[in-house]
Amino acid sequence: MFKSKGKKKGGADAVLDNSGFAVAFIANLADGAIAVPGLKAAAQIAKQLIEVAQKVRSNKEDCMTVATRTCDLVVTLVKCLEGKREEEIEEGLKGNIDEFGRQLEKIRTEMHKMASRKTFSRIVNRTEDAQDIIQWKECLDQAHKTFQIQLGIGGRLFAADAHQQAMSTQKQVLSTQQQVIQKLDAIQQGVVLSPNLK
Repeated sequence: MFKSKGKKKGGADAVLDNSGFAVAFIANLADGAIAVPGLKAAAQIAKQLIEVAQKVRSNKEDCMTVATRTCDLVVTLVKCLEGKREEEIEEGLKGNIDEFGRQLEKIRTEMHKMASRKTFSRIVNRTEDAQDIIQWKECLDQAHKTFQIQLGIGGRLFAADAHQQAMSTQKQVLSTQQQVIQKLDAIQQGVVLSPNLK
């Protein structure tokens, strides 16, 4: 009737669970699946961001959100450019993809620094880290808008946003569910069964 106690997942773990498709897709990309070299690099960095974000101790949930948003955007780009040869892709788009890759490299470098900090350094850099995360999210938002305009894929990108919002709602539901389970566990521990019910 009651769930057994076990290790409860945090918000960052829920974000990662909800992005499983994107992470699996990126991890399994064949070299030939992506015609744009800059996009290949971005896909690899997106995968690495997930790995680094899992090591971050403070701001982990925000870092996981940045990493999964990156994966979602890369997956959308890969799907939109699937089957196209490099020469079929306009130079402006290639340039923007290369710039996106460079921005992802900066994010990865900064997130790696964040993940490797000791406790005291994390406390001292807390405000700066929060500002960095805001900038990373703004960078992803700008890339999203740029690619949306260039590719004319508003429907696909908005669908990805709707999916992300649905996952956020699911995360909130899971959090509420965990709170209810905790309260039920507390009630169960506080209730003493009468001899007739044992």
